[in-house]
Order: sequence, then C-alpha cells, then structure tokens
Amino acid sequence: MNELIEQLKKYLELRLELLRISAAELIIDAAASIFVRILMLVISISCIVMFEIACGLALRNYFDDWSIGFFLISGLNFVVLIFVYLFQKSIIRRIQDYLTKYVDTDELQ
Repeated sequence: MNELIEQLKKYLELRLELLRISAAELIIDAAASIFVRILMLVISISCIVMFEIACGLALRNYFDDWSIGFFLISGLNFVVLIFVYLFQKSIIRRIQDYLTKYVDTDELQ
C-alpha cells in the first residue's frame, strides 16, 4: 500500500512539473509573438510616417507651399480617423472573427 501511495505522489509531482513546463512554454510563445507583433507595429508606423512626410513634401512642390501639402495629409488622416470612429464596432467584430480562427478551442479545454 505504501508503494502505491509513493507512486501516486511521484505521478502527481511529474504531472505538476509537466503542467509548469507547459505553462512556461505557452508564456514564452505568447511573449515572443507579442514582441514580434509590437516590432512589426513600430516598423509599420515608422513607414507610414515617413511616407506621409514624403507625400507632404511632394505636395509642397506641387502647391509651392509647405503648409498646404502637410495640411492635406493631415486632413486625409483625420478622414481616416473619423471613418474608424464611425465604424469601430464593425471593425472590432471583424478583427475578433479573424482572430477567432486562430484560437484552437481544443487546447483551451
């Protein structure tokens, strides 16, 4: 009987260790994924800002005025902001539907 209890304790210890390792692996995978997403976001924002500056400067040459080129780019950004604000619920729902495809419901159980 004592041997059975010892084996049961050993089994529970091994299961607990497996659970710790699995949790650590999930955390590491999530952290790496988040880091890459943040890096991609920063690079994307940088590219967009540089593109907008280039467009502003190009429009400056067209209109012969610094302010008009950048004002038009800012106005375009404002229109996009209004569009996102007005349709935010629909955008959120579409993003949720898109991300739901990548969640493995079998792993959550």
